[in-house]
Amino acid sequence: MTKTEENKENTVTGKSVQSEQTKDSFSFILNKEWVNKSLPAILVLSTLAIFYIYIANSHVKKLNEIEKLKQENQELRSELIAIQTDLMTKSKQSEVANRVRERGLKEMRKPPFQLKDEKNK
Repeated sequence: MTKTEENKENTVTGKSVQSEQTKDSFSFILNKEWVNKSLPAILVLSTLAIFYIYIANSHVKKLNEIEKLKQENQELRSELIAIQTDLMTKSKQSEVANRVRERGLKEMRKPPFQLKDEKNK
């Protein structure tokens, strides 16, 4: 019988030559000895892949957290500068004098002097 006759016969019976070849190639992969021999390597590679994914995910989370902290730090610096500017403006002598004047106090025009007790000398 020639190959063409076998192919015709196989196509008539529902078998194909390609399926037999594919079956042979898959039988090599599913061979029990090969699986037993390759199982430790497959497990190590799988573990390394899972560990790599975990590390990458952890790294991305840390980067996001760092960006959030940088943004918060920038906002707090801006707030600090605004508060310092406001404090400097309110602590000027002219500003203090105006606020004290509103409460009914007057600014001293003469420098302060020290009282001396003459009896104790």
